[in-house]
This record gives sequence, structure tokens and C-alpha cells, in this order.
Amino acid sequence: MGRITKPDSIDWDHVKSWISFCGGGAHQNSGSNWKTPRQISLLRMLAIDVHTACVSAIPQSAEYVALSYQWGTDQKLKLKIDNKARLETPGFFDTEGCQPSRTIVDAMEVVRRLGHRYLWVDALCIIQDSQEDLDQNVNMMDQIYYNAALTIVAAAGVNAEHGLPGVSVARTEHQIRTVVDGITIANMLEPAAGAITFSRWNTRGWTYQERLLSKKLLTFTDSQVFYHC
Repeated sequence: MGRITKPDSIDWDHVKSWISFCGGGAHQNSGSNWKTPRQISLLRMLAIDVHTACVSAIPQSAEYVALSYQWGTDQKLKLKIDNKARLETPGFFDTEGCQPSRTIVDAMEVVRRLGHRYLWVDALCIIQDSQEDLDQNVNMMDQIYYNAALTIVAAAGVNAEHGLPGVSVARTEHQIRTVVDGITIANMLEPAAGAITFSRWNTRGWTYQERLLSKKLLTFTDSQVFYHC
């Protein structure tokens, strides 16, 4: 017996119950040979502050959410040396013409809905034309995903403009349902294993590391949202 899904929106209370159910549990890949990465120095780590709609340094004690996604050919907005001060201005991402790619905007909304404040996204939290910043962040990428409170996985679409289905864009795959003698009958949607394994996101070189090290994964496909902890 399966569950009827909402065709065009996400049941956020249900998602919160998933996260609450295994909150504080052991790392999904923990074992006798698992070694915890050294803690990140959050004093220099940048993130999107979804409350102030700008890039800012994460306070040392604050939790953050990470985004695992695919750029596609390019990003329409990236953090660079010459625009860093503007991106750090409160309200920047609310300014017309200054919004990042749709997937990032949707991830910001997910962070708000789940009660978090900070979102780490590589394109906007690493200075893309600073080799020093690139090297530093690439070298601690394992720590960034391991220490995230949650990783949002954008497994739908082929680039960062696809968005997260069910957030700002409607899902493209729906259950076919009918009612027979007062009983609702619907087809089964593709299970998590197939939907994620055959996604374009799963072909990325960084995917294995991001998925392996993340403690909690909230994965968006064209038909459903899956949670793994």
C-alpha cells in the first residue's frame, strides 16, 4: 500500500516529521573505520543568510544547510572579488535582476520552511576568481558537507535553472488516480533508488563525495521528495 502525494506542492509538515524522526541520530555511514573530519573553521566560511537575503559569514555556533546541484553550462550569478561587497549587502538577492539561479532561490525557500537560516552554495559562497579561496574550499569540501545540518539535493533537471519541483515550480510527473467504490487507487511513482540513480545529478564527479559525507539528504526529483539519514 502506498501514499497519495500532493501533485503540485510539498507537505512541509511531513518533511519536518522525517527530519525530526531521525534528528540527532548517528551518521548514515558511521562505522568502526569511520573517522570524523576535522571541524571547519566557520569564522571564514560564507553562506547565504536567507533572513537578510545576502551573503555573510556564518557565526561559529550556527547550523547551515548545504546544496548539492548541477550548474549546467554556467551560473548567471557567481561570487567574485569585484562583486563580493554588493552580495554582502542586506537585501541584495531581493533586488530586481540580482536573484541567483532558480534552484538556489528554491533552496533558500526550503531553508526558510525548515526553520534554518544559512545556506551554503558553492557558486555564491566561494570567490570564483580567487585561486586561494577556491583551493581552500575545495580542500575542505568533505568537511563542508559532513558538518551541514542537512544537504538539499537537486536531482531534477539538467541545470541550475530547473528549480526544485514542488517549491516554486510544479512537478512534471504526477500520480494517475481514480476512485472506485469510494477507494482512491493511484499508480506507484518511481522509488527513490531509480529516480536518484538515473538522474543527471548522479553523473556529477562531486556527487559521490557529497552524498557519502552528508548526514541527512533531502532529495528533490520531478515527482517526489525523498529523505535519507
